[in-house]
Amino acid sequence: MNRSRWPATACILTLWTVSLFAQTTTGTILGSVSDPSGASVEKAKVTVRSRETNALRTVLTEKEGEYTVPLLPPGFYEVTVEMPGFRRSVQKDIKLDVDQILRLDIDCSSAARPSRWWLARLRR
Repeated sequence: MNRSRWPATACILTLWTVSLFAQTTTGTILGSVSDPSGASVEKAKVTVRSRETNALRTVLTEKEGEYTVPLLPPGFYEVTVEMPGFRRSVQKDIKLDVDQILRLDIDCSSAARPSRWWLARLRR
């Protein structure tokens, strides 16, 4: 190779190699969990399940109710939020694409109170 072309060729090869590593093949699901009043819910369990593989990823929400589930392969997901004192919330058919950051904010409603009929049966 001609000596005058060597630095230019090395530079092009370096840039090409770096661009290969910069591409991602995964996505991220993130968001926040709040109660009916809009207050953030800390330490709620957020489970992300792949519909294709049934693989599970579970995280807990932070102090501000935020969660992040990175490095997910593209596909369809189900996101479940669970917290004592709240109804279980399930979001189905969530589509995640390559290199996508999908924000999914979830409002949890309070757990249902037992019916009067059920309370009457418990008292017997």
